[in-house]
Amino acid sequence: MKDDDSNNPYRAPSSIASDLPSNVDTSVVASQIRGPAIGLIAVSVACLCFLVLSGGITIWYLMSGNLRKPAARTDLLLHLIRLGIYGLIFVLNGFVLYGGIKMMQMRSYGFAKLGAVLAIIPCLGPCYFLGIPFGIWAWLALSKPGVKDAFRS
Repeated sequence: MKDDDSNNPYRAPSSIASDLPSNVDTSVVASQIRGPAIGLIAVSVACLCFLVLSGGITIWYLMSGNLRKPAARTDLLLHLIRLGIYGLIFVLNGFVLYGGIKMMQMRSYGFAKLGAVLAIIPCLGPCYFLGIPFGIWAWLALSKPGVKDAFRS
């Protein structure tokens, strides 16, 4: 029996290394993704600031004593649900911020792509009208050929 793998249908293709671009210019890729990364960072910081302000106002309202009336128990529950939603949106926008930072640094392609996808989701914060275009721009910039390879180098 021969050890020749040329007839083995399960062997790895020999052309994998030749399919990857070997001369990816990271400075060109960095200039292509800088704008969308700055957009993701700016939108997520604005949303995080708005969430901190809104959450602070809600906590102030809860602590101000306006909920002492018997009918205010429903209000208390609604305000607590609102704070939980603010917390969830805060965490998800933290991922958008982290993805934008990683995109700017060209360090983690997965987190950069996650940040772009989360920015596209319309209900993830009050700045969705800016997050959607910047998220689409970032996603398209990350989908260009050679960008993923530039993150590896």
